[in-house]
Amino acid sequence: AVVQKMIELGLKNIQRAGCDGFNPCAAATQAELKNPPITIDQARVVIIVGGRSAFAQWCGLDAERRSILPLLQSLRRSKRFDERQLALMAVIHGIQQSLISEQLKAKGACDAATRKRFDEQLPKGP
Repeated sequence: AVVQKMIELGLKNIQRAGCDGFNPCAAATQAELKNPPITIDQARVVIIVGGRSAFAQWCGLDAERRSILPLLQSLRRSKRFDERQLALMAVIHGIQQSLISEQLKAKGACDAATRKRFDEQLPKGP
């Protein structure tokens, strides 16, 4: 139920994402709201990555380069997703990252052990 709500929230905000280059995506249609263009499992993956990005950012790591970009690049390379699906996944990721970031800020600073753990878990990039 929570993942389904995140898909709905992502669709209701998809016009904030870029589709076809730098153009904003069109607003979600009723058909998309009834039958979303991504699955629950696909949304679950980006929600997890969104949480990971929030922790990375909290710990001063490059969350974009080391968390969401590797995922989106992998999804693009798979050629199983169109630009609108990728945009929806990016919006859901951003929502989750924002929600978790707010909770983490309330905890204070990231400690060294947590930073080390996330630094080891995240892709190192090129």
